[in-house]
Amino acid sequence: TRLAVAALLDGGEAEPLVPRYRSVVQSMMLFDPSRQVRVRASDKLARRVLLGQDREGRLVLAVTEGLYRLADCAALLTESTLELESALVLDGGSEAQVSLRANGRVEHFPNDMVTEPTPPAVLAVWPGPRSP
Repeated sequence: TRLAVAALLDGGEAEPLVPRYRSVVQSMMLFDPSRQVRVRASDKLARRVLLGQDREGRLVLAVTEGLYRLADCAALLTESTLELESALVLDGGSEAQVSLRANGRVEHFPNDMVTEPTPPAVLAVWPGPRSP
């Protein structure tokens, strides 16, 4: 079985694969490959950090600029042109922000609600071929 370099795994399918990955993050599934929304409708608004996987196996990281309900995020992503198969929500909140390094350049997308110039945690995702 070919193992993706990075992947979003859900429920029972994840358990046998977890030992084969060096790092694993557990989080709440926003919607699954059947397009089933997996979050409850609520009035809780927050800045969100979302991680999705498209049909090609590529990962997409998004941080909202404003405050969103989880169900609204699920609706936006399932209806978008990104063709995401599934997505999960990571820890967001008022301090969520993004810094990217690519091709020797660093781009920082600050959050106006935070005074710190750099985020306290970093998630790195590299696109690449699937490995055996």
